[in-house]
Parts: sequence; structure tokens; C-alpha cells
Amino acid sequence: PTQPAPTTQSANPSHKPMVHAMTMTSDVLRTSAIRKRRDILARKGVWKISKMEERLSGPRGYVRAREEALAAGDSTYFVRVVEDRPYFPRLNVDPANQEESALNVAKVVVDHLSSESSKNDEGNANAGAQEYEGQISVISGGLTNALFKVDLKSPSLDDDSVSVLVRIFGAEGLIDRDEENATFARLCSSKSGGTDALVTHDRLDLLGRFGNGRVETFMPNMRPAHYVRDFGRGAVHAEVARQLARIHCFDAPEYLTNGNAETKRPALWGVITTWIDDLSQQLTEERFQDTKLLELFSEAAGCASSNSDDGDLKSHLMGEVLWLRKQVETRFPEAPVVFCHNDVNGGNILLDRTLDGKEAVYDKKSLAIIDYEYAAVNYAMFDVGNFICEHCGGNDDATPKYNLRPNRKRVRRFLETYTAERDSLLG
Repeated sequence: PTQPAPTTQSANPSHKPMVHAMTMTSDVLRTSAIRKRRDILARKGVWKISKMEERLSGPRGYVRAREEALAAGDSTYFVRVVEDRPYFPRLNVDPANQEESALNVAKVVVDHLSSESSKNDEGNANAGAQEYEGQISVISGGLTNALFKVDLKSPSLDDDSVSVLVRIFGAEGLIDRDEENATFARLCSSKSGGTDALVTHDRLDLLGRFGNGRVETFMPNMRPAHYVRDFGRGAVHAEVARQLARIHCFDAPEYLTNGNAETKRPALWGVITTWIDDLSQQLTEERFQDTKLLELFSEAAGCASSNSDDGDLKSHLMGEVLWLRKQVETRFPEAPVVFCHNDVNGGNILLDRTLDGKEAVYDKKSLAIIDYEYAAVNYAMFDVGNFICEHCGGNDDATPKYNLRPNRKRVRRFLETYTAERDSLLG
């Protein structure tokens, strides 16, 4: 949600090449059938095999790719490599025809990856995606984005098939998508501390980005966690604690630290201020239609009614922010500031459904924390505190159930597991 001035960021040397992005699909995308098809097309002059251009990185890389696409003219299939993944700036999913166009986007991205080198002289991806047959289905559970599972099959793949996730971005204006995608790509390729373990689940990866979304690996047999049925399980609690520690040990990219990794500033205060400004703007423009929520805000601000001046509301809320910030900075001046997820809720925790009904011990393969769109530098304990709050639900009906809040003993156990994992990673 923060949007500092982006800077050019060189790729982390620990990043693996794009072949890692195909963890789930490598068997399909490396088949001899694909190589044979590519060679035939090359001989026919349809496919020009050449070296890929200089790889771009960071938010600036996405900006430059869009500039190059604009200069190249009106081409839907212009492609540029950013963070070792293909980016199609002009390829979009049509909101009026989401399923069909999402299917086409998946075909284009997978076809491009499978071809290894599939661009003509103008920088456009060559056609070939039409050879794929595909099925698409809606995935429920996304709070911000529209999600689709796409199953692809090609006659030239010797009956092999591949499944991917197509994510269509929502909440535009609240999230810097260039920062988000650059960070997500690096997370999927980075190690935890000094270990060989990846920060994220080893089957979670960014395959490619397009104009209004991206294509990711699809993780089979996984389901979203439920704040009642799952958060009360000690094994789930323990693994979330361990994975949070790994996330917090990730070195935040330069563009998230304003170029100074030693004096990281928490994004929390800037985000809250931005959202209060946005609320005030909506009230001014009379676009705010949620009267129930408005009455709640007005009551909190001590206003007589929802018709009170929105300036009073903004002033009151900003006063609360300043008071809270002073409390935190005065009482906890040494509070660790790290790279944070900032949105660890049930919908962003996937569990292996084959373990349902069993006394299972969850690990990094059977539990995955996903969706890093709000990731930023922040207080480490914000992530912990937010997860504790998420036990109370409220995402579905806006009515948190505070009686579900974990007791002090469970919170202490969570913190002990978290600190043990963090200390082992930091040595």
C-alpha cells in the first residue's frame, strides 16, 4: 500500500532463473514435444530463436517495460522479461468477458514459458497458444482479486496437461502493483536466512504478469483456512508462527526501504493516513454509500450524526493515529521493524486438505501463506497482532466474534515458537 519513489533494483544474486518459476509445470514445459514443436516452427520462420533482452527488475523494470510497449506500437502481445518472468503490459483480461479472456491469457503466458525464446523482431510473443485446449473454473475465497483455475492441454504435449492460477487484480489505487509483483517474484526465489529453504511454499510461484493481473502456479489439494475450524488447532498455530518468522527474515528490497535498509521505517502510519485521506475525499464527493459504517465512524468521532462535517471525522481519526504512534514509539522504541506480510488471515493461509480430520503436524509443505499484495516494511509484531485479531473473523459479515480471541497461554506459545524459529534463522 505504500508508494515510495521507485528506484532501479538489481536482482538478488540468490534468485534462481526462471526455470524455478515452473516448479509445478516443469515436467510439462520441458518435454521433448515442446522442444520439437519449437524447432519446427523456427524452421518455418514462425518462431525466431534468439537471446532474450536485458532482464529488468524492480518496480522500475515494470515501468520501463510499459514505456517500451508504448513505443513499440499497438501490440497486445508485446512481452518483456521483468524479475526473470515475462510481462505482457498490453495483454488484459476483459472485465465483461472474464472467463474467456482469462483462459486466453493463461495460454499466452504458458506458451511463452514453454517456448524458452518466443519473440519476433518487434518484441511480440509469437502465436502458438491456439494449440492449447483449456478449461476454466472460478476459485472462491478471494477478498480483493478475482481468481480462476485454468487447466491447459495441448496436442503437442503428449497428453500432458498443466494447471495454473489466473489472478485479476482488484482494489486498484490502494496497492502498488509494480512493487507487489516485484516483491512476490523475489520472495518465491529467496532463501530463509542462511538456510536452503525457500521463504515461501516451494510450489508457490509467479509465472508471468499481464496488464491487469498475473499467472501463478496452482497449488492442488490446498484450501483456505477457517478462523474457527482451523485457527484453534495447535499444529496450524505453530506452523503459521514459523512461517511468519521466515517472512520476517527476508531482506526487504531497496524500493521498500527508501534505499536505507538500516533505518527501515514502518509503513503502518503512512498507510493509515492515506486511507483516512481517501475516506475524507469520498465523503466530500458524496460517494460513500455505506450509511451503517458512516454512522459508526461518526459515533467514534463524537459527532452528533452521520451528517456532521467530514472534517471533524478526519481530524478525530488523525488525532487517534498521532496518539497511537506516540504511544508505540515512546513505550517500544526498539520494536523490530522488518519485512511483513500485513494481511495474514484465513483466506491467505492454505492448508493441505488431505490432512483434514487427522491429527496432523503441519509443515512448510502442508501450509502456505499466500497473497503478498499488502507486504511492506512494518513492525514485526503487527503481523503477530493481526493474526491474533483474525481469530475473531469478521471478513465475511463485518461482525468480529471477540470471544474467539486466543487466551494468553496460546498467544505466549505462539510467540515462543515464532522467536525460536527466528533465532535459528538469524543464527
